[in-house]
Amino acid sequence: MLTRRAFLAGTAGTLSTTLLQRFEWFLRDQKRPLIEAPTAPTEHLYVSRDYGDELIITLGKPDEAPEPPTWAEYFETTWGIDAKDKPRLLDACNEWGLDPDYLDTECEWDTWITHWCRHESGQAKAFSLLEELDVGTTLLNAEGEVGGLTFIDGPSPGNDYLGVHADNELSISLLQHRLNELRTGIQVHAVL
Repeated sequence: MLTRRAFLAGTAGTLSTTLLQRFEWFLRDQKRPLIEAPTAPTEHLYVSRDYGDELIITLGKPDEAPEPPTWAEYFETTWGIDAKDKPRLLDACNEWGLDPDYLDTECEWDTWITHWCRHESGQAKAFSLLEELDVGTTLLNAEGEVGGLTFIDGPSPGNDYLGVHADNELSISLLQHRLNELRTGIQVHAVL
């Protein structure tokens, strides 16, 4: 599912036309987004390009998936089962059709990567964080609409991708501005 949020400028929103023009001028002149960092940031979002030139937002620096844990560690991480709780581990093994002798072996890559991408990756964490904040309106083609973010949650059958993409470099400036208005303490870094 895709959800779009846009920023509103002029009389339609809190972003003045003058400030929008300043962001646009800076982008043209400096070839990078103007980021008005908060004075004491508490969290950091990073915007970087993927191989398809999409602007991907992550909470924390972009990261690679770590090696899969053991099955016992996977059950502890995802289901909250303590490794010493043998009855619950056996129940989990039965539910997954896993021989309990395999608890100390590496979890299957597909199982691990699906969990990691949807719950532990920087992209999934950015999705969860930004989804909860009022970072833009869901109106489309509204007067004063400029820039935007696309929230992606499983864009097609069999695809569990979870992430937020900025429409363009101007949207990075607009996102930081909105986060500052909300007094979140979140700083956006453009790693382009």
